[in-house]
Amino acid sequence: MSYEITITSTLTRHQQREVAEIYYDSFKIKFSKLWLFTKNKGLAIDVLSQSIDFRTGLYAIKDKEVIGFIGLETVGSIYTKLRFSLLTKVFGFFGGLWRTAGYLIYRAFQGRIGEDEMHIDPIAVSEKARGLGVGTKLLDASLALAKSLGKKKMTLEVVDTNPEAKKLYERKGFVVTKIEKTGYLTSLAGFTKVVHMRKVIE
Repeated sequence: MSYEITITSTLTRHQQREVAEIYYDSFKIKFSKLWLFTKNKGLAIDVLSQSIDFRTGLYAIKDKEVIGFIGLETVGSIYTKLRFSLLTKVFGFFGGLWRTAGYLIYRAFQGRIGEDEMHIDPIAVSEKARGLGVGTKLLDASLALAKSLGKKKMTLEVVDTNPEAKKLYERKGFVVTKIEKTGYLTSLAGFTKVVHMRKVIE
């Protein structure tokens, strides 16, 4: 087996499914307590597979398998958009209604994306690939892409219970711009603060 990791923006249908699975596994508590309110992994992956705009992300591939990804958003593009029509189809009208409300609250914590910036949401690495520098490779590729598109800033959010991710972002030049207390709204999902970070692109 090769240890070479490549970064790409295109995926096969099977690899798209792998992205959805990594997404779920990396944010399992959030999906069950905040975003989709289900512990059914297969159902969650089905919903995610239909909600992700795979064209707006970058993907780390090793031996044809996705081992990490980063969602990139600009004005008018959202990496993961949970649509009311899909949620009602899967969970029924009222189930879809309050799940949509929860999703809109989550999006509100991210704020608006400026014309001159690129926003990261999310970044995730499969458990078996951690420690290989995948997150760093994805960040470097994203910053290079943002620069090529003429963006001046890269922004992201990290929760207070993920200090290792925050350290990685700080090593890459991101600085804290705001700490937002979310309190009870997100405590069941395992965090009570959202840390907003920004990097100025040289």
